[in-house]
Amino acid sequence: MVDSLDNNSRNNTLEVLVNNSNRAPVDNKVQDARKKPDTPFLYFSTLTANLLLFSCSNFHVWTSPALPKLLSNDTLVNPIGRPISTLEVSLLAGFPFLIGLIGSIFAGTIADIVGRKSVMLYAAITVIMCSLTISASKDIYVYIVARCIIFVCFSTALVLVPLYLTEVCEDHNRAKFGCLMGVSLPAGHLYSYVAGARTNIPVYTLLCAAPLVLFLIAVLLFVPETPVYLIAKGKIKIALKVLEKLRRNKQPQEIERDFEKINDNYKTKRKIGTVSALALLKSKIYRKAIILAILPLWVQHLSGVTVIMQFMVPIFDEAGTNLSGTTVSMIAGTIKIIMFIITALFVEKTGRRPLLLLSGYGTGVSLFLLGLFLYWNYVKWEYLTNVIWLPILCLLLNLIVYSIGLGPIPMAVMTELFDSKVRPVALSFLVTLNGILVSILNFLFPIIAYNFGTHCCIWLFSLCCFVGTTLIYFYLPETKGKSISEIQKLLNK
Repeated sequence: MVDSLDNNSRNNTLEVLVNNSNRAPVDNKVQDARKKPDTPFLYFSTLTANLLLFSCSNFHVWTSPALPKLLSNDTLVNPIGRPISTLEVSLLAGFPFLIGLIGSIFAGTIADIVGRKSVMLYAAITVIMCSLTISASKDIYVYIVARCIIFVCFSTALVLVPLYLTEVCEDHNRAKFGCLMGVSLPAGHLYSYVAGARTNIPVYTLLCAAPLVLFLIAVLLFVPETPVYLIAKGKIKIALKVLEKLRRNKQPQEIERDFEKINDNYKTKRKIGTVSALALLKSKIYRKAIILAILPLWVQHLSGVTVIMQFMVPIFDEAGTNLSGTTVSMIAGTIKIIMFIITALFVEKTGRRPLLLLSGYGTGVSLFLLGLFLYWNYVKWEYLTNVIWLPILCLLLNLIVYSIGLGPIPMAVMTELFDSKVRPVALSFLVTLNGILVSILNFLFPIIAYNFGTHCCIWLFSLCCFVGTTLIYFYLPETKGKSISEIQKLLNK
């Protein structure tokens, strides 16, 4: 772990530097460059980085297609040879999230030492090795251990991919690529649902890891390290060449100005030295940024999205709708991708807050109605067949409203609230806090659902949406069109 700041003067220096950084005005030529389309190489680099998140998210919902097979008595379907217990279901679904925190704790520090690109490569190779292990094993505890290691890599990707994207993007396209980053998660979910629908567990697991082969080839041959890291390591000429490739839509003098801005930020960071999570909490500005960043992230997961996506097949099989849980899961994945892309295209025009508020309250309503149907099913209501369509309608409503705000925007907001001086440590800290919450939710859900009914869990998620969205309304500022330095000034008020 990085060292804490030694005394209060270091913390004061931290805040002064935040307030005084990046005050140079932007001239008209730079503003004109903002109107130009982003370069194909920038799209290629960011989409390749997102391929790591895409592949890891395959394993994020791996349990949804796999659990019905692992709970089956049919040895031709179940490679374990017996139905797994409720405790084993909880361990398989929840324990990997807890162990995965290791990745989020150390990812930022390791990335500062060996580079963003190298850490992403190591994570991809590790996931491939673990998928091979699962496909060859018939022991449930080997599955659990391998998934734990995969989730260490997943947590690492959740820190590194936003960090990479932020360091290669500009102020005017940061939110767009941040939301496109959100698309990679539901896209991975859909791929996983489709791959698991008609294949056995060994083949399904290998298919989940297959996209990483393309990722390795692209990163090894084409994708560059970020200019920020290269400058930090003294590789000035290489950093300038990378920046020129990423921003070919600009004039040489504009690229030079961007380079100087990045270099100045690095010099400022070097003045304050290494920063720990404890030092962030001691700084008023960064403490406020952490609270505001974790708020939409926690509302996102307290909406039940992680649990529902992992257990979607069992949940909708229990609901007894006309569509199977597998079919519902594929519909869900498709809708999320479409809505995430639409959000990415319009987020800079509408702003973050309006979309988050509409999404949060809408998700709460849809979850309440879904919980109501599951309750009626739980008590065997005699008129249940008259509203058999309700859970599908609730799912469609939930996916649409979730995907326009709570889905893609929290990750974009998370990267916007911190400048480059503290971003790696801040992202690691936030992903760690987020991972603690997710691991608790995934571990407790099957136990609570078994003892009290699935409807109780869904209603709790609905309540969290209403409360959390209300907090967003009162406390989260709008960051639309603002630079990192402008956002820092806003936090300092």
